[in-house]
Amino acid sequence: MKLSRRSFLGAVGVLNACAPRLAKRFNGYCFVANQGDRTVAAVNLTRFQVQKRFQLESAPSALVALPGAPRALAFSPGNATVTEIDADSLSVTRHCKAGNAAREMLLTRDAGTVWLLADDPTALVPVDMKTFRFGTHIKLPGIASGFDIDSVGRFAAVALPGSKTAAIVDLAAGRIVRSVETAGEPGPIRFRSDGKQVLIGNPALRTIVVADVATGRIVVNLPLAFSPERFCFGADGGQLFVSGQGMDAVAIVYPYQTVVSETVLAGRDPGAMAVNATQLFVANPSSGDVTVITIEDRRVVAKIPVGQEPVSISLTPDNEYMLVLNRKSCDMAVVRILKITDYRYKRAGLFTLVPVGDSPVSAAICHL
Repeated sequence: MKLSRRSFLGAVGVLNACAPRLAKRFNGYCFVANQGDRTVAAVNLTRFQVQKRFQLESAPSALVALPGAPRALAFSPGNATVTEIDADSLSVTRHCKAGNAAREMLLTRDAGTVWLLADDPTALVPVDMKTFRFGTHIKLPGIASGFDIDSVGRFAAVALPGSKTAAIVDLAAGRIVRSVETAGEPGPIRFRSDGKQVLIGNPALRTIVVADVATGRIVVNLPLAFSPERFCFGADGGQLFVSGQGMDAVAIVYPYQTVVSETVLAGRDPGAMAVNATQLFVANPSSGDVTVITIEDRRVVAKIPVGQEPVSISLTPDNEYMLVLNRKSCDMAVVRILKITDYRYKRAGLFTLVPVGDSPVSAAICHL
């Protein structure tokens, strides 16, 4: 039978509609902090290759992208330094040393201030993003293990393992306004999305302490089947995913109902996590893969080999790629998220591997 031109073009259209969508390339860079060689690698996400390396004086441990600007901040705890890198020019533009040693860096939601959790001196240290100079230190009563800042930048919550407390700090007033007794040494600490409650992991007692920010009163202790070591909120803040030692699983907590919904198997030795609207991605360092769980029905739909000792997961803003840093194999696995289909233990969606440097630990994605 002879096809007309119109029928032929229609058939081609149907075939094109059924064909798999070609991968889009993300117009930007993934900056990778490498602890082993004290560098930050700039990975071009249109070519999936390292385009430039930045040598730092001290090993970086964390990176954060500035919202709405093609810039990233690298944090070096050994000398309490913040280094700003411009993605357009691929150059270091500014740096600030805010002490002798620090543990952690957080950027406020409005990107107006970077706060450092310093060890020497023991304090919260602000760095103004306009001047890139540090401001007045807020003294802490002891060494802190971690901290969080609420969504409006009014309060910080600081975990103080030495006194088995969590301090609520008024950042504008520059002082601690109340303390929460945690019974055991506090671990991960995060504000609820509305800032009214703070959730504090207690690894030794296998609980999550939920406390009221306004009063410091403990609302509830949520028991877990394992030690809580890492928190990851869903996009809307309505679910909190928890991983840690003691069970090959992730706990799902509803912070507004203050209940543990369920505990879901999540591969061997669950570690770092990332989440989009429909999927939870869990790194499994011991087995060198990432477990993918659907959020709606909590099913494991894929287990993706990515490399040796995956320790960090980042998602591109267009939800096209998952970028996994492998500390031991010194590379970054690039996984196409849309290629992850409902079959387990397959090489689903693995796109390429990019060598990035010695012991990569953190990543930040900047759009150009």
